[in-house]
Amino acid sequence: MKSNIIHVLCPEYVPLENKGEEAIIRGTMDVVFKGIQCEYHIVDNNSKKYYFSNGLHVHPGSLFFSDWRSREFGLGLSYDEIYSSICSLIRNFLNKFFPFWIKNPHKEAKNLKKYISGTKKIPDKYLESVNWLKKIDYIIAGHNGGLDEYVCHIINELHTIGIDYGIFGSSMKPNVKQKSLLKIYEKTFLSSKFNIARNPIGYEWAITHFPDDQFELKPDPAFGMIPSNKLSVDNIISEYKLSIFFTKPVIMITTAEPAPIARHAFNTTLGISNKIKAHREFLADFIKLIVNDLDVNILFLPHTIGPDYKMDDRLISQDIINRLGLIKSSQVKLLSADLPANKLKGLIKEADFLIAERLHSIIGAIGVSTPFMSLASDADMRIKGILKMQLNLSSNVYSLSNPDPSEAFLLFSKLYKSRKKTKLILSKLNKEINEDLLQSGEKIKKSFAIK
Repeated sequence: MKSNIIHVLCPEYVPLENKGEEAIIRGTMDVVFKGIQCEYHIVDNNSKKYYFSNGLHVHPGSLFFSDWRSREFGLGLSYDEIYSSICSLIRNFLNKFFPFWIKNPHKEAKNLKKYISGTKKIPDKYLESVNWLKKIDYIIAGHNGGLDEYVCHIINELHTIGIDYGIFGSSMKPNVKQKSLLKIYEKTFLSSKFNIARNPIGYEWAITHFPDDQFELKPDPAFGMIPSNKLSVDNIISEYKLSIFFTKPVIMITTAEPAPIARHAFNTTLGISNKIKAHREFLADFIKLIVNDLDVNILFLPHTIGPDYKMDDRLISQDIINRLGLIKSSQVKLLSADLPANKLKGLIKEADFLIAERLHSIIGAIGVSTPFMSLASDADMRIKGILKMQLNLSSNVYSLSNPDPSEAFLLFSKLYKSRKKTKLILSKLNKEINEDLLQSGEKIKKSFAIK
């Protein structure tokens, strides 16, 4: 070990503007390294240089990945979106018709190994990052759905210079079937100290394609993130002038428009822009029914505020408030502050009920036994795998395939009326989750010989 402080690298992209992504990192720290001096290192694809943020070392994405390899397909008409789509199409074309191209590590993975091992001169722009990365003791990969072939190459390269690693909290890659890609994953899983999946769907993929490797299915590490204490939450309520707001029961709402909603929901509506409009109109009509029926206050939470405007839930929430016609109402508010994930989880604990489109806000709610209703696309494998299959909470999920505000309100009313019973169920479920995570933490520490 290089020092008394343990340094851990998560080699996947972690946008801290997404509080669910942050919750996974902080959950891993609380599950595995509680009471142990540990510093965590993550990657930001949107940053050109190293920085330190809220206790986390953040490294530039270009040190780890080629820009064009990490681009995703989109349907926008801006230069950046068109460029991203072209990169994605080229990459997928090569994967399908020339699969051998992917078997060799990308240049960034090879260079990173050389920089850390001291066999290649470090460019000035990466000097601060690499000096920190030289302190890395262990790699814990598998963050969210980020374990792809490029992350595997990075892990495999760094393993050749003696850095041990494991996979924890991964969704795996159930859609990957190409033999060339499977071989890369196989190499990574084979030398991993532990392979822990968070989703039954990904777990089934792993044990099917890699029967000789050892895999476990355990809860998402985000469940283990410790929420901020009551005093800290009370300070937030006071700072943002919500004290009077909380004299009534508060229903909190998280909104989102990722691909499952923007592309794969509202099946009778054609076109992404029309689906987004239908989505917001549905939410406004649904919430209007709640406001007219119950003497409660509504608080929209900013569970994701970036990294770009399309991922800023505050814009969606504000548009819904505008459609409600309650801009000046004291009954509906949008909390626009950029709050850390543990403070948001502490705030959700104060909610009477949560209506959520963000999975990790639901994970936070379960962790503090706050009753919830999930609004989700049937195409969202996280909802299907984690909420429905793993946690047996299908009755809390309302499908957005062909949603109707009145129908959604009926399910909400049923769930809201039974919330006292639900709190007991969630409390029991949370104990089981924490026991599972405790086992994961002990396994990881034992695998890395951490005392």
